[in-house]
Amino acid sequence: MKTNKIKIIQFMCHLEMGGAEKLVTDYALLLNKDKFEVLVICLSTKLDTFNEKILEDNKIKVIYLGDKINCKNTITRKISKCLWIYKSINIIQPHIIHSHLNVTYALIFVNAKKIKMFHTIHSEINAYFKKDKLYKWSLKYLIKYKNTTLIALHQRMAEEAKALFNTKNYIVLRNGIDLSKFQ
Repeated sequence: MKTNKIKIIQFMCHLEMGGAEKLVTDYALLLNKDKFEVLVICLSTKLDTFNEKILEDNKIKVIYLGDKINCKNTITRKISKCLWIYKSINIIQPHIIHSHLNVTYALIFVNAKKIKMFHTIHSEINAYFKKDKLYKWSLKYLIKYKNTTLIALHQRMAEEAKALFNTKNYIVLRNGIDLSKFQ
């Protein structure tokens, strides 16, 4: 039976405790399950974290690439993850890929013709991209060749991203907090 749901992949490093990790967990839990099918892919191994348990309890599928790829060599491991992502995306055929943090290198081979790609920048731009050159290069590549839309958390971040990546393809989306949890 064919589904009419919009398939979304949330793509992360891991699901430990942190702002980006909490945001991805919330997105996966709060999206309307009648309209969206959410899959989370992590570069890490399964760590039995709080976020992982919540997603598991709510029947959100999570794939851990660290459990699938056992290479000691860092370069070989990164290339293997890129190839696994490339093959999996062709099988899953998502409508949207939303990446977070420094996972962008693993998406450079994705055929993005039928996939809308987004990347949320979670850290201060000038500080983070100076220390992680692969992240900066691969994100520039995704913006230029895969039409990836940047998501900035506030206007100053958007302006810095616009200048650093020479792009007009960005939006500002402030992280929301479910205030009802605190009432």
